[in-house]
Amino acid sequence: MAFSPDGTRLASGSTDKTVRLWDINDRDKSITLQKHTDWINVLAFSPDGKMLASGSVDKTVQLWDTNTGELLATFTGHINGITALAFSPDSATLVSGSADGIIRFWDTENGDPLSDRITGHTQWVRAATFFKDSSTLASVAFNGEITFWDVKTPQKPTIHTEGHRDKLSTLAFSPDGTKLVSVGAEGSMIFGAGFSTWRTDHLIRLTDVKTGRELATLRYVSGIEALTFSPDGKTVAFTGFGEIRLWNTETGDEQAIPLADLRADIHNIPIVLALTFSPDGRWLVSGTQGGKIQMWDVATGEALVAFAEPTVQEDPGGISALEFSPDGTLLAAGVHSQIRLWEVSTGDVLLSVSTEHKRGNMVFQSYPEPLVFSPDGTTLVNGLANGAIQLWDVTTGDALDVLDGHTQKVETLVFSPDGQMLVSTGEDGTILLWDWDEILAGSSKSE
Repeated sequence: MAFSPDGTRLASGSTDKTVRLWDINDRDKSITLQKHTDWINVLAFSPDGKMLASGSVDKTVQLWDTNTGELLATFTGHINGITALAFSPDSATLVSGSADGIIRFWDTENGDPLSDRITGHTQWVRAATFFKDSSTLASVAFNGEITFWDVKTPQKPTIHTEGHRDKLSTLAFSPDGTKLVSVGAEGSMIFGAGFSTWRTDHLIRLTDVKTGRELATLRYVSGIEALTFSPDGKTVAFTGFGEIRLWNTETGDEQAIPLADLRADIHNIPIVLALTFSPDGRWLVSGTQGGKIQMWDVATGEALVAFAEPTVQEDPGGISALEFSPDGTLLAAGVHSQIRLWEVSTGDVLLSVSTEHKRGNMVFQSYPEPLVFSPDGTTLVNGLANGAIQLWDVTTGDALDVLDGHTQKVETLVFSPDGQMLVSTGEDGTILLWDWDEILAGSSKSE
């Protein structure tokens, strides 16, 4: 809702996609404005009271004449719901903010967009990766926008590649950082209602990170929970209904690894939540919602060792993350409030640590993810849903440190190729750079 500057009129927006203008002195007298195709999020009167701007979940801004109810202009360009509107003091310029993280400027006299815009306010950074020189970092936001950063001056992004979908539901960078594989969804955030609406587009896209150009696509009708690249960056493994699929992005060839006999018991099909390749690319490990961890031969699709195969009575919870040590001898897995470590050659459990985290008087329990080993394989690092980052000694299982900086879920943990920097990204929209030598020395500072 919004009052006119003189207080004589009230504008209200509704979930029925309409805007109404009410006369305060005569409440039976109202004008209904109806051009939006989804919920109304925000309203703003111009300072002179002659115009009303409405922003909607439909990603558009409508400009109305408050005397006649005539639609003066429709502003398009945002790729997510409109969250904020403001007029300049002379009413000549309208500013709109959106969940896409961009602020746009509009000329209210002719209805044209102005060239100025402000970026960098995206709320949710989904992933980040380094290029080989260790000085360039690429980050991808929830809407697919890719930003390149010079880590020496991290406040100044170098290039933006526009997002091409409303949300990336699942994604992974190639090991060299040059390619992004993702599954997107169309939809919008509905503010004030506590939920969002998304429709998966069932298309796996391979994108050139530097240009944003789409290199290849693969249609897959089933829901996809996990994606990962092989170490050579040529093959993408992803999960589907009752199977794992391997997609050779260079040849287009596909290979299916069945997880169960669909004809035998269609009601108990395993749901894979995590995938990881061994460093040499020979093995693929999957973790399911039921807690089973299985290793597969990539060349043949044969099931090898099962690191965890819990019974129904045990119910350990789903596997949130999987990670091999750099030399491939160890496998780490995240389960509810725990990390477990196996020796790959024997399948023996080496240690199990609790990831419960205390802040003040509150104890946080969540699934530890993501997971990453330090380049020398001596330290295991995990993120938590409350933004904390924990460090563990791989040999003893001792807690080494907790890095505080994020205020929401940690999305990515990645080391620079030279091993000198740890980068973390989070749902809070921040990218933090941690000096690894300082962390090991007991001084956990971030930029």
